[in-house]
Amino acid sequence: MNNNNKVLLDAVSVGQESLAFNVEEYGRVGFQFLADAVTSGQGIFTVDGTIDGSTWMRINTLIANVSNSNSQSLTRVASVVLSTSVSRSSSASISPSASGSPSASTSPSSSLSPSISPSASRSPSASASLSPSASASGSPSSSASPSASLSPSASVSLSPSIQADMTSSSLVWLDPFLALKAVRVGLVISGAGRYSAFVQVTE
Repeated sequence: MNNNNKVLLDAVSVGQESLAFNVEEYGRVGFQFLADAVTSGQGIFTVDGTIDGSTWMRINTLIANVSNSNSQSLTRVASVVLSTSVSRSSSASISPSASGSPSASTSPSSSLSPSISPSASRSPSASASLSPSASASGSPSSSASPSASLSPSASVSLSPSIQADMTSSSLVWLDPFLALKAVRVGLVISGAGRYSAFVQVTE
């Protein structure tokens, strides 16, 4: 089976028409439209056809890829509208900060100042007084005041920043009863985004 495919519009961000694509040798023609990185607005795809190669007409009977029951006929559309503005972001930052500043101060102070002053007097009246006076003052003062402070503080913040744009797409087909020489895709863009169009043909 002979088949062929071609990129008609490749991630364009400005409205335009594609070059003509010859389909006169093929019985089945399908299109895939894509929208990517759309931050605002939308893209509107249309398909034109020609029999003589110079006069172009809008094809209003594109077969849409939608769910129908067996009792319903095919859904036909004149254009396809695509838009998407779905994005996610994530970033991670970890900034641990630990401060450990132990401070220990030990200042023993010991003072010992004994004072002994004996005084003795002896007289012929046989009176003897011995009054030793000993004063010992030992006032060792030892102050050991170790103070240690350890204040580790760790802060972890997780705030997402990975950009991921979602892509939307749509499929349509030409009515097999259409006898055309060539087709082309038109695109009108409002807003910001990238749009693509592909065509696939088989006998």
